[in-house]
Formats: sequence, C-alpha cells, structure tokens
Amino acid sequence: MKKNIIFGVIITVLGLLAALGPQYLFKVCNPSAMSHNASSDDCCDNTHDNDKSDAEITASNISCGCGGNSNAAMTYPKCHWTAQAEIGLGFLIAALGLCMIVFNSMQTQLGLLIGVFFSSIIVLFIPHGLIGGCDMMSMTCRRAAFPAITIIGSILFIISALLFINSIKCYTPPHEN
Repeated sequence: MKKNIIFGVIITVLGLLAALGPQYLFKVCNPSAMSHNASSDDCCDNTHDNDKSDAEITASNISCGCGGNSNAAMTYPKCHWTAQAEIGLGFLIAALGLCMIVFNSMQTQLGLLIGVFFSSIIVLFIPHGLIGGCDMMSMTCRRAAFPAITIIGSILFIISALLFINSIKCYTPPHEN
C-alpha cells in the first residue's frame, strides 16, 4: 500500500514534468519571436556570419519552421508541436500515477504500469522521430528541452518496467474452482 503511494507520487510528478517542462521549465523555441528580427536565442537563426549567405539563413529558418517574413502568417516550428504532444502525454501519465495511488488492486496496478510503460516509450519517440524539432542543433529545443524530455521519459520507462517486473513476480492470480 505504501509502495503504491510512493511510486504513484513519483510517476505523477514525472508526468507533470513531461507535460509542463517543454512549455515552462526547459522551453522549446519561442514561436512568438519568429520574425526576421528575432534574436539568436530564439528559434530563428538570424546571425549574419561571413560564412552564411542570406539565402542559407532563410533556408535554415524555413527548415526550423521560421518563415523569415514578418508579414507572413505565423508558422510554428516542429518543436512547438512536440511540446504540445508532450502536454497530452504528460497529463495522461500524471493521471495514471494518481490512479496508482487510489486503486490498490494488484491487477489494476499492473494495468496502470503497462499504461505508464507504453506512454513513456511514446514520450521518448515524440522528440526523436515522431514529430521532432528544429534541424539545427544550436536551437533551444535541441539544447535544453529534448535532453530533459529524454531523461524524464527514460526514468519513467525504467521505473515502470522495474515495477511491472516486480509486480508480476509478486502476483498470484486467484484460483478458479
């Protein structure tokens, strides 16, 4: 019982970190600063190196999702959509963690752990393949948000796998007459 509460709280906190982290703690690229006048800390690469022509800078901005034209309709970089998907998955994982605290049945616990396990796999694959992020490794999403998401997803994956294996070893199904 106490183990369910402790691990339920840990999973809930990690789920909330996965949900809110890319938006508030370790932010992805800033979609509101995607004009041609954005600073180099934002998503768009507007640094005028001698090695890069204006066409190369515009091409890299477009690959990031930055239009480079302040009059154009605002487009969001891929990392913005990655953060949006992580919100949904993170809140799902947090809800599963809360359910682990409330429901004490061993069968229910196994089901919840399976849900956390597969959700953590999706948390890992969203930034690294399913949606992705900006192409340039110097972007904010690649420097801060994606490594943090990877660490959180990996911890969720490991905890849920270990708890599931431990629960299966301890589980004895009811005998039918």
